[in-house]
Amino acid sequence: MTVNTGTRHRAPRAVRRGAVLLGAVLLAIGIAPPAAHADTVRQAQWHLDYLKILDAQKQSQGDGVVVAVIDTGVRPDHPDLQGQLLPGYGIGSDAAPDGLRDTGAKGHGTSMAGLIAARGGSDDKALGIAPKAKILSISTGEETDADSELAPAIRWAADHGARVINMSLSGEGKASQTLLDAVQYAASKDIVLVAGAGNGDFVGVGDPANIPGVLAVGAIDKSGNVWERSNRGPELGLAAPGVQIVSTATKELSASGYSIGDGTSSATAIVSGVAALIRSKYPQLNAASVINRLIRTATDKGPAGRDSSTGFGIVNPVAALTTDVPTVTANPLGVPASGAASPPAQAAPPTENDDLPVAALWIGGAVCLVIVLGLIGLGIFLVVVASRRKRRPATPPAPGLVPGAYLQQPGYGPMATAPPGHRPAPPTGGWQTGAPTGQWPPQQGPPPPAGPPTGRDPR
Repeated sequence: MTVNTGTRHRAPRAVRRGAVLLGAVLLAIGIAPPAAHADTVRQAQWHLDYLKILDAQKQSQGDGVVVAVIDTGVRPDHPDLQGQLLPGYGIGSDAAPDGLRDTGAKGHGTSMAGLIAARGGSDDKALGIAPKAKILSISTGEETDADSELAPAIRWAADHGARVINMSLSGEGKASQTLLDAVQYAASKDIVLVAGAGNGDFVGVGDPANIPGVLAVGAIDKSGNVWERSNRGPELGLAAPGVQIVSTATKELSASGYSIGDGTSSATAIVSGVAALIRSKYPQLNAASVINRLIRTATDKGPAGRDSSTGFGIVNPVAALTTDVPTVTANPLGVPASGAASPPAQAAPPTENDDLPVAALWIGGAVCLVIVLGLIGLGIFLVVVASRRKRRPATPPAPGLVPGAYLQQPGYGPMATAPPGHRPAPPTGGWQTGAPTGQWPPQQGPPPPAGPPTGRDPR
């Protein structure tokens, strides 16, 4: 397979906006774009069969593992997520203080949580990759600032029992030192960090996925081909299903409680779920060895070895859980950079040019000083600019319905019981317990129209 790492062209902005407007008009008058038919939610979740998740769940279901989801928050009242959520945290003015409310217009956090840990139980319910894992929801609102929101969220997750951190979001360019330090801190706590490569909004793998040590995930379709909008780059670690992925949805987005979308966000959540399966079956493994299992057992695609389109290949949950893979002490994806000062450089040995005239040495030193000061100034400017960039989560932009997804369970479920080692110590101020008031209402009127939901996930 030829890997194309060049610039990917997108339709002009006016054309894309026109397409979105047309889709909204069609939905408003009751005409849905054509979509593949699925009789049940379970049948629509094609990624479960593609990855042989039921076979993988005979090995592990994620018991005792906490997966932090840094996103728009998660609705605790969805029937498929009852009992799966731990009290979390909110950062930013548009975030739920305890993470247990989805403040995103597209219900992105609720969708990612469902892909990881939805309980399943019948063909009309969503099944997550690790249905016995628990979700630690950390809400950063609709858009996530790298320094003031994402970095503190990573640190908070690391201090509150997370074993895996899912970041289904992406920003252009290189990470700021603040974000690098947060990743390094989480890595020092033996946590697996997983992030989305990006959805074609820029060239290359975005941050935090491009940070050494973070597992960057791209998306494939039902045929195993790389999704056209999945960002490519040398930092890519794995690929996973990310096209027409069905998961849990907020009631504002979908009356059925389910939606469908495209994006590396979904692929990222799926890989995080597989990481939870491994951490549950092999609790003695360090994070480096968990990542090593994931990449060494992946199903290779394209050129042999690691490539810029699928990384080490497509995640293979059964192989990751059953193959004999040696343990490692160092993260095979590298070590995140630290903000610690570099050790002083050793003095260079004398050379044959040490007898240069003093004037020449002064001139050369002055030139070097000017260059260094210029580079420092440029670096400060770039850090300031990078710290102001926003990371936008993947969101299915349109509501949709899945046949047979009639919600029969009103009311809220119980809060999850924290597994051993989880420390839900409340942050200073703003701590809320329990679920928000209200309930998930039973669907009224006739069953939803045929065909899966029609949203596309831009991340």
